[in-house]
Amino acid sequence: MVVFWEMTMNLKSMLAAGACALLASSAMAAGPVVQPGGNLGALTPLPALFGALKSTNDLGSTPFLDTYTFSLGAASDIYGTVGEFFGTVDFSGVSIDGLLPSLVTETTSGIGFSFTGLSAGNHVLYVSGGTPAGFSSYTGSVYAVAAVPEPASLALLLGGLGFASMLVLRRSK
Repeated sequence: MVVFWEMTMNLKSMLAAGACALLASSAMAAGPVVQPGGNLGALTPLPALFGALKSTNDLGSTPFLDTYTFSLGAASDIYGTVGEFFGTVDFSGVSIDGLLPSLVTETTSGIGFSFTGLSAGNHVLYVSGGTPAGFSSYTGSVYAVAAVPEPASLALLLGGLGFASMLVLRRSK
């Protein structure tokens, strides 16, 4: 019985090591995969990759809440995805600084999300969910694009410039 247990644990360790190697090698072309608690750096239009390997012997689902920090140089819209890499991961949500996404697309294996008008500065991305007993992992990407002003804001700006121009022309006459 002890020999069987040791063989099972060795097999699990080898599978976990292989999964980590596969996760790392698949992301080499796009850059490093940031682990939970890590810093994604300054977000740009090029995706920043993140992910985690989960291992548990607990029966039932084991909850997790992983965090990733990042910064924005200017007000931006944030787009991203998070999904199963292998095994089963039940995602319960994604948020940034406690704010819920403006758009969420859920699939059987992950979540697509977006946040509009996020201010410049440092932020925290939260990924939450649960995993069953055994090995599983997820991976995701997130990127930023400059926020586009709303049409009403542009109309207000142009109206203000027109009014100021009219005042200047009137005073010069």
